Amino acid sequence: MKKYLSITLLLTLLVGILLTGCGKVDVIGVTLSNSAVAIKINETFVLTATVTPADASEPMVYWESSDTSVATVKSGVVTAVGSGQATITAFTKNGINNTCTVTVENVLTKKIKLDKSSFTMMVGATQEIHYTILPENVTDNTVSWESSNPKVAVVDKGKVTAKGVGSCVITASTENGVKAKCELIVKIKPTGVRVSKPTASLTTGDTLQLSAKVLPANTAYKNITWESSDEKIATVDSNGKVTAKTAGTCKIYATTSNNKYDYCTVTVTQGVLEFSGKGNDTLTDVNVTKGVYKIIMTHEGKGVFKVIGTDSSGGAYTYIDTKGNYTGSNLYANGDSSGVKNATIKVAATGKWTLKIEAIKNNGTDHISGTGDCVTPMFRGTNKKDIVKMKNEADGDFTIFLFDETGKKLGTLCDEIDNYDGSCDVTLDRNKYYFFVVFSQGKWTIDFGNKSSITTVSPGA
Repeated sequence: MKKYLSITLLLTLLVGILLTGCGKVDVIGVTLSNSAVAIKINETFVLTATVTPADASEPMVYWESSDTSVATVKSGVVTAVGSGQATITAFTKNGINNTCTVTVENVLTKKIKLDKSSFTMMVGATQEIHYTILPENVTDNTVSWESSNPKVAVVDKGKVTAKGVGSCVITASTENGVKAKCELIVKIKPTGVRVSKPTASLTTGDTLQLSAKVLPANTAYKNITWESSDEKIATVDSNGKVTAKTAGTCKIYATTSNNKYDYCTVTVTQGVLEFSGKGNDTLTDVNVTKGVYKIIMTHEGKGVFKVIGTDSSGGAYTYIDTKGNYTGSNLYANGDSSGVKNATIKVAATGKWTLKIEAIKNNGTDHISGTGDCVTPMFRGTNKKDIVKMKNEADGDFTIFLFDETGKKLGTLCDEIDNYDGSCDVTLDRNKYYFFVVFSQGKWTIDFGNKSSITTVSPGA
């Protein structure tokens, strides 16, 4: 019986010992890798926690921040979110813990960059200035703006509004005093331009210097671009110098940088062509531009004086066929749309002679007097039925031909001999110009009776 009790007691002690060896082991300590750290906003830092004993039955570590507006923590990873201090606590289930003091420091601005260093604006315009702050994780990215001259421009949150002509400096400043500047010039757009001459009359080969005034006077945009509407008639260089090329009308434009423009209407007539010689001669390659011309001829001699013109198509016209001294004028062929090219003029003479070809001008009246063979200036019609009085005070032929402004022959007003005093009825369009070619040996007059001033012409003019 005693033997069995001893065995039972032994077994009980063994079970107790075994049960004691399989008991729960509690955490008795937590050690953090850092007791204090300093980081900057948006940075992260990894804390590690070591639990003792190493064989603790429940070694899981939990994390907590005392102020999540300063720092947050997850699985030991600390993230700085705002300036200040926070305590990071690592703890186990049985309450064993340790702490790390985290100090989050401000990230100060080191540099501010503007997207422009200088720019130009027009009065009344607005424009944004964009900026970049470095480093990118700066704590306070607040920027204040300032204009050195609010009368020139004001600025609000980077938006610049131009107020008046002048210059100023726009400054962007950060909270810690870092600055960036850009220069601004405010100008006024041109509102118009005025060319020095509204109209001009030139002959081929002539030049004319035009100028242009940009408005208003205080605009900084003074640049002008010059252009001709038809460079076949007249050209213009970059400084406004016009060169007449061929007969016709064109416009010379002065244009500002913002497309404000004005122009000068240029009328080009053929320049005077002059020839002279003695005895017989043939003039070749005579060229005139499109227009209506007269040929003025003189001769100093007792014999024949004959002038015949031949154009490039072979057509011939006799301008004068007489003897002895002569001064007079006749109509010179005005040519087609390109004028007269490569014409030939044959002169038969016994003495000195001159030829002058010049454009017929539009400055006459319908009351004209003259002497000898003449081409009159042009005059305007009246739309009325006029009684044209014609008078000749000389022996010989007295003939009057009527032409329109294009050189087209409209008819013969008079074809008489010796002294003559008569009239005829004529109605001429007030929107057109007309002229006469008169052949006479002495004084003559043509009068429409409209009480206009007298235009006097002479054979050599």
